[in-house]
Amino acid sequence: MLEAEWTFVKDLEELCDVVEDMVRSVVRGTIEEVEEEEGGCFGELDEQEGGESIKSRAMKTFNLDGKWTRIRYRDAIALLDKASQRHSFSFPPTFEGGLQSEHEKY
Repeated sequence: MLEAEWTFVKDLEELCDVVEDMVRSVVRGTIEEVEEEEGGCFGELDEQEGGESIKSRAMKTFNLDGKWTRIRYRDAIALLDKASQRHSFSFPPTFEGGLQSEHEKY
């Protein structure tokens, strides 16, 4: 729950920063907890992934050390609308219809 943190937010950019920081905190905490419980197995190399550690893959997957990409809703609709000329969506991307799971995955 982030409602208490939202009280001190002035604009949408700041809200995105708060949510991003909270998600990163939860993921990092989960990684640390699993490492403690499993005796550091997250640091072991995963042969199926070319010798990359599970911890390293998790850090990359959640982009814990980098800046998260942000896009305005109208820009997302425009990009998806352009993509719909090449890709068939079950639901057309519109402001009225909202974004569907298939749009988020694209």
